[in-house]
Amino acid sequence: MPVKMSEPAGPIQSSKRPYRLILTTRNLSVVITGAAVIVALLKADPKDIPRIVEILFSSNTFAAIGWILAFVFLVGGVVFSRTQQEIHQREIDRLANERDELQKILIGKNK
Repeated sequence: MPVKMSEPAGPIQSSKRPYRLILTTRNLSVVITGAAVIVALLKADPKDIPRIVEILFSSNTFAAIGWILAFVFLVGGVVFSRTQQEIHQREIDRLANERDELQKILIGKNK
């Protein structure tokens, strides 16, 4: 004997925002760094701006920092992905066990 539902379930409401926030804690450091660079360029002498940009972007240190950050982000992404997969698998296993227990209870009541 199948279990009857009294009413159909309504639509699932999403908590997702219809817009993206720009200033969040995730990208706050990027916004602050960008603002500091813009303010520094605005305060500098106009004749010094090309030299400042050249010093920043033509240095080996700048390139090395970029490669180091790329490696850190790659490793962090792999670790984060693996962690999320493990959490997801544990949750799927938990739900499957719970479903099985509830099915045993329902089958036992119908006999």
